[in-house]
Amino acid sequence: MTSQPRRSALLALALLSTVIALGACSDSAFQHAATSEAAVGVTEPTILAATTAATAQPTTSTTLAATTTTAQSTSTTVVEPSTTASSTPAQTVVWSYTQEPSIVGAPFCGPPTSCVIPFSLLGASTGTMAGTTTQTGSAVQLSDGSLYANSTLVFTGTIEACGTGTIAMRSTGYNRNGVTSGEIEIIDGSGTDGLIHLAGHGTVIDGHADPSGNGGSSGQIDLDVTC
Repeated sequence: MTSQPRRSALLALALLSTVIALGACSDSAFQHAATSEAAVGVTEPTILAATTAATAQPTTSTTLAATTTTAQSTSTTVVEPSTTASSTPAQTVVWSYTQEPSIVGAPFCGPPTSCVIPFSLLGASTGTMAGTTTQTGSAVQLSDGSLYANSTLVFTGTIEACGTGTIAMRSTGYNRNGVTSGEIEIIDGSGTDGLIHLAGHGTVIDGHADPSGNGGSSGQIDLDVTC
């Protein structure tokens, strides 16, 4: 029969062995857990870095390529109209004209010395600008006795190298003792048929008329036009 002191010593030894075993088991488990955590801690950043490297650069390259393609396409769209646009070189048309005596209306006056005189006339022309004109306007007599006038006229006929049609013009000028001078301007958008795109202006080079404004007239206009 085992004595009481010996039994107590054996029990204490058994308890000590159990604690040591449990401690060893716990240390092993802790080391395993630490090793697993370390492994996870290394693996996750590695996967994230690999994923970023695999996806970031191709996306940027694709976006840049798409942007470049769009820019090139836009550039082509802007340039295209200028390559297809065309224009006719300017040319000088010599307009040799004759006009019938003006039909002069009654002066329209405010004060007796402030009068505007209406007139109308028909004309014809030959050469590089062949056709007829219908013209109406008004004039004032200046203090030196000369006449200043402005008018609207319509030409119907053919302009060499441009075509045949109708065009409207405005005219301003002077009659100084039978010598006429002035400017002619084509009204934009007034042309028809072969003269639909006609534009330009001209100058009276050699004009002669009845000093009173009641007789006929003739002369030449150099008309610079595009058509």
